[in-house]
Amino acid sequence: MRYLYLPLALLGGYMFLFSSLCAEQGVRLDALHKAGFFPEGAPVRYTYLHIPVVDAVLQYLVSFFYEFVDGSNPDSRVFAIYFLLVIAPVFGIWAVETSRGSGRLLLPWTLAMQLTGCCTAAPLFYFLHSSRTSPSSPSSPSSPSSPSLPPSRARALAPALFLSYVLPTLLMFLPLSPPHLQAAIAVWQAFPLWFTLSHSALTNLTHLTHLAHFYSRAGTEDPRRERAYVDRVYTLVSLVSAGAHLYLLRYVLADPNPWERVKAVFWPRWEVETVAQASAIMLGGDWWISLLATVAWGVGGVWGQMEGGKGWGRKLAVMGAVVAAAVMISPGVVVAECWRWREGRLRERAAGKKRV
Repeated sequence: MRYLYLPLALLGGYMFLFSSLCAEQGVRLDALHKAGFFPEGAPVRYTYLHIPVVDAVLQYLVSFFYEFVDGSNPDSRVFAIYFLLVIAPVFGIWAVETSRGSGRLLLPWTLAMQLTGCCTAAPLFYFLHSSRTSPSSPSSPSSPSSPSLPPSRARALAPALFLSYVLPTLLMFLPLSPPHLQAAIAVWQAFPLWFTLSHSALTNLTHLTHLAHFYSRAGTEDPRRERAYVDRVYTLVSLVSAGAHLYLLRYVLADPNPWERVKAVFWPRWEVETVAQASAIMLGGDWWISLLATVAWGVGGVWGQMEGGKGWGRKLAVMGAVVAAAVMISPGVVVAECWRWREGRLRERAAGKKRV
């Protein structure tokens, strides 16, 4: 299944970096910045940190997203809320997986996602992660020899994710004035940096205040306490993703024609005349490519830890259950809970336990 990820990453990279749509969007953004106003009349903000290079990058990123969150198009606003919150489990899982090592790999991956789209960075991450943990690779065991994280690092994951990603995302959808809304979008753009800083600070705070006393005895870390901290990550991102799914269902079912509303949210018409229309097409492609890759990765992570026969009948049953749960509950919840189950299996195997 991991060979599915490379074509998806190439498709996402082409759309966000090399396609004619991307080039034309750059021209539209230049024209928008020269005009100085968005179509609804809000002034374009040019200064953020008073560092010309940084301000120029933020200006483009903010202008790309602005009309998705300003409320001028309710369908686009709902899509933005749903997309950004439903993919929270992706960052939660990335944070857990990269924290098993040095914990420094999350920053470059999330920065790459911000610049090249989730549809490019996510499938590439999944390919490399699946290759590293593939049972078919003799140099890469199917499960890490020690799935545990340092307890201080594990304890800081959930609060760092909330402070760096969930809170800035929600901030963008508050009723703010145009300059403050553009500032909020700029703050959200830097969430990879906020996570790195907050996680490092909270981890060090754990050491400084001797919080290790609560999960350590005589220098031995209590694995149950560390596992509980990791579970908090999955619980947080599952709740965030489920909340976004409920919000979407409420919006769709309130319409007399729910199917037409679903199409308006997820399948924008191919009209490329404005920045908002081009952004809608690019973010729509971003969503569908990321969704396919992420659900496949979640299922693959579970599949690698399942015991017993793995015939086509069982494969189809698992895929059917995943698709049904993704529609009814949330694709983000499905992926998070698949990974939580995988986490338990890894730890059981590392502890030498047998499946009951």
